[in-house]
Amino acid sequence: MKHVLIVEDDVDVLELVAELLEEKYRVSTALSGPAALEILSHEPNVDCIMLDLMMPKMSGEEFARELRRRGFAMPVIVTSARRDARHVAAQIGAHAALLKPYSCQDLMASIDRATSLPLG
Repeated sequence: MKHVLIVEDDVDVLELVAELLEEKYRVSTALSGPAALEILSHEPNVDCIMLDLMMPKMSGEEFARELRRRGFAMPVIVTSARRDARHVAAQIGAHAALLKPYSCQDLMASIDRATSLPLG
């Protein structure tokens, strides 16, 4: 079963998305970038990361840069209400960007595409 890490500081969104994805994927969740990095230190074989851009402690951009600095190459799907989310996603090498509010169908399609990519 493919493994998706959701990095989202809004608990309601985090729980809703986790519940949706758990029907098809193994899911880990983190409320911040530092918490996600801690998860990855113990479980590095994540197939895809769903990443909110606007988070306290460490922004999604900072997290993505740290992820790459540490040598992780899994696809990242950016989620954000920011108008420039697609531009930021391209700058940090994200696989896709979903603008909030996004549909469950768009989310599942993005995760399905990302988890079918060869890693590396």
